[in-house]
Amino acid sequence: MPSPVQPIFPALYLYPLNDSFIPKHIFLAHGQRVKIGRQTNAKTAPGERNGYFDSKVLSRQHAEVWEEAGKQKIFIKDVKSSNGTFINGDRLSPEGLESDPNELRNDDIVEFGIDIVGDDNKTIIHHKVAARVVCVFTEQDSKSINTHPNSRPPSQPQDPLSTQQQAAVPHPHPLLPSHSSSDAHSSLNKA
Repeated sequence: MPSPVQPIFPALYLYPLNDSFIPKHIFLAHGQRVKIGRQTNAKTAPGERNGYFDSKVLSRQHAEVWEEAGKQKIFIKDVKSSNGTFINGDRLSPEGLESDPNELRNDDIVEFGIDIVGDDNKTIIHHKVAARVVCVFTEQDSKSINTHPNSRPPSQPQDPLSTQQQAAVPHPHPLLPSHSSSDAHSSLNKA
């Protein structure tokens, strides 16, 4: 039986929505920026505790994540990727342009890259990296997360909304539509 994993925080936990990677628990030490990107050599091999993925739709240097020191907020920005970084379906910046920092919140859906489809416009040749976000700032946050691979970690309450406001806010769904790949075929292995 494996020994229990020592909780680390602040951390960004990413839970896959499309089986494109194993769950990630990325430690965000002292305002240090962690690179998100495509594996290019043995030093950038994907692991549970790093931001590297085995995915052809990611740029080598795709995005950065960090915790704003002492403020219990995690931010992400796209760093001029070809195929984009998306939060809840919204692209952070146009191709090749760095985005402004965007705060990540529990249950956000983050996508790195886009699905690349074949000539039949149906078959996905290369999958985007799609994940549900959990932000961990304290030992209490860490303990409240059930890490069983088939379970969904609980959400943290956010700003309370009225019933009418809740009805107007779309809830992130793991079966979000794929983004168009028409602009991605030529930029697949750039950057």
